[in-house]
This record gives sequence, structure tokens and C-alpha cells, in this order.
Amino acid sequence: MNVIFRRVRERDIDLLLLEQMCCSPKFLSWFYERVTHKPPNQLTICEAKHSVSASLGQTDIEVKLDDAGHKFVFLIENKIGRTKEPQQSARYAQRRKLYEHDCLVVLVTPKRFATESFVEGYPCVLWLEEVLDWFRKNEAGGPNPNGLFKIELLSQALNPVPLPAHLNFRTQYFELAQLPPYRLLNLPMRGGSIAFKPDGLPPRVRFVHRMRQGRVELIFRGKRNELNRLQAALDSLKPEGFKVWPYPTAASIFTEVPKVHRDMEFEPQKATEALDAALGLWEWFRKNEAAIMASVS
Repeated sequence: MNVIFRRVRERDIDLLLLEQMCCSPKFLSWFYERVTHKPPNQLTICEAKHSVSASLGQTDIEVKLDDAGHKFVFLIENKIGRTKEPQQSARYAQRRKLYEHDCLVVLVTPKRFATESFVEGYPCVLWLEEVLDWFRKNEAGGPNPNGLFKIELLSQALNPVPLPAHLNFRTQYFELAQLPPYRLLNLPMRGGSIAFKPDGLPPRVRFVHRMRQGRVELIFRGKRNELNRLQAALDSLKPEGFKVWPYPTAASIFTEVPKVHRDMEFEPQKATEALDAALGLWEWFRKNEAAIMASVS
């Protein structure tokens, strides 16, 4: 099976683990034995929750079990990224004490994070590679293709598949933005959105290309109540092609550009039109900055 995921996120692995524990007694027994170091007797799930938030923090997966009358709770923290929140393991230790039954905190993470500082404070660590091995041994040869799909998901969580060049939209957009005419827009190399950061951009103002909406705009955050004043300022300046757009908590000045879909093949011409429009909007704004900012102050 050849499946390519744009990006495997921790939530994807959370739900895979939760589904497997709820739907596969064999997997649940293996998981229980692996983390408790003893075989179960008659294991059943009493309750399973995802993304449980409380005053002491969030638990990715909470599973309450009954093993022939022995009540047990797993608090599972799944990490497929290297980021570790400060005091996270300590907060798990505090949450353990809130349960009246035996409770074990389990960290599920790739072996590449196998450093003392990363796993410190977690009484039990389960390598994601072990989960993948279980699927390969138990579900790779069956008639149901679900197992093969999950194997691909876990494999790419551990070793992401590089995107085809024509799908690597952000990189190609960034490279175009490095051409001399567009450098002053200062597009960061990384980021989910296309957000320019030119020198002199006022605080609480975002300068973005909203590709699907077909707009390049300056967004004045927290200025929704100043929308009419912003419109009046724009009317007095009489710019060609610039309009005001309302947001629930913001207001913006925008200009229309061709719509772009980042899930499709990168089209340099459309991106160039957007960059040209961004340059025009920025140059106009710098010339009229005092009047615009006074209207939203």
C-alpha cells in the first residue's frame, strides 16, 4: 500500500492508539503487559477519553481498565515531536494522585528522543517503533487493509516522506519572494501562513496573503470597532483597488489577487501577482501610515 501523508500529527497517533486499545483486545493486552510487566487476566476497558483537560494540564489519552476486578488507569502522553513542555512530567505525577485506583503514566515517543532529559520523570516509556513492530507482526498479513494503512501512518510518523516537489508550495513561494523586488517584504522561510514581516510593520498589524480568499491585506488586530473610521480614512485618500474588510475582532485593508490553492501545483504567475500586489499595498501604506494608524488608534 502506497499512502503519502502530508504530515502526521500527534493527534493522528493519539486516535490510532485509542482506536486500537478500544477495538483490539490483542493490542490492549500487549500494551498492558508491555507497560506493567505482567500479563492481564481478564482485561476490559471501562472508559476511554482523548485530550482530557484539567487544572493540572492535559492528558492525551486516559484509559480506565478492569482486569478481573482490579481497577487500573493509564495516562498516556504521546510525543512525536521533540518539544517537551516544562514541568509536564511533574504535572502528570500530580494528576496520578487524583485517582483512587492504580494509575500509571506512559510516555509514547520515537527512539530518536531517547535522552535522559526528554524521558525524565516518566515512569514508563513505550517506543513508537515497538507499536509499529506490533502492527507489522499482527496486522500486516491479514485480509483487512486497515492494518496496512496504520503501518504506513506509523512509518511516516517515524520517517516522514518528503513531499513531491510540486507540492512543496511554501518552499517555492519563499524562493520566489527572495527575488530582489520582493525582499523588502521579508517573508520568513518557515511558517504555516504567508505572513510578511517588512521592516516598519506596526505592532498588532499583520500583513498576509490569504490565498484561498484571493486577498493581500493589512490586518489591524483588535480594531473591529474602528472599522468605520478606517473606511473614512480610506475614502479620503481615494486609493485605487484598496478596500476595507471586517473581521469579528479586527479590520483590514486589502486588495484582490488571483486565488491560490496550496494543495495544487505551484503557479509562479499567480504568486508573482500576489507579491506585486503586496508591494503596492505596502508602499501605499508607508506613504499614508500616519493617517491610517490615526484612524485605528
